[in-house]
Amino acid sequence: SEDIHSKTNKQTNKQSSKMNQITVKIFYEDEVRRVQIGDQNSELTFTHLESTVDAIFPALRNLPRTFLWKDEDGDMITVTTNTEFLDAVACMVVPGQTSVAKFHIKVLDEAKAPAPAPAPAPAPTPAPAPVPAPPVAASGPPPAPPAVHAGVECDECGVFPIVGPRFKCTVRDDFDLCASCESRQEQPFAMVKIYDPMHHPAMLVVVQQDGTVRGPRAGDCGRGGGGRGR
Repeated sequence: SEDIHSKTNKQTNKQSSKMNQITVKIFYEDEVRRVQIGDQNSELTFTHLESTVDAIFPALRNLPRTFLWKDEDGDMITVTTNTEFLDAVACMVVPGQTSVAKFHIKVLDEAKAPAPAPAPAPAPTPAPAPVPAPPVAASGPPPAPPAVHAGVECDECGVFPIVGPRFKCTVRDDFDLCASCESRQEQPFAMVKIYDPMHHPAMLVVVQQDGTVRGPRAGDCGRGGGGRGR
């Protein structure tokens, strides 16, 4: 029986492939339209049905829809391709028996319609480089000007008066150096670094490792000491 049914389908398909025009009834909601579709100069296709529906029902042109037809078992069969359309025509239009194909239009819900492909996400915009904040000036009082040791001369370079730290020898009488000269070479005796002229010692007495006691005169340590004012 399957072979007979297969042969019958092949014969009907062959007959439908030779069809150029057919009469169809189109059902949509409460309306029924009977029209002829196809072209005498070309083979019948699913496009003929779709273009005819667009012309009859312009409001459906941009809506998602599908076509249905009822087979011999009473089932509603969906048609979405040309092959399915030709099979439906072959089953409904039998020469000498029926000459009208019936199709029902069903408009799909927006939620059931195939969703369009999402647009590609735009490339992320690189974040601007952070702008460094301007340096904040340190708060507090301005630095004090360098001290001036009035009446004291550098015994190396001769600068007078010494400005900035003063270095006084603990052994040599009335011997003072400025910071520049003191840093150039190592001194043979210990030197006292004096920042503020008001802090100079009144007298220096040094006891050496051999027990010898040496020291400048009392007047040498004051403001009158140095190469000048002696």
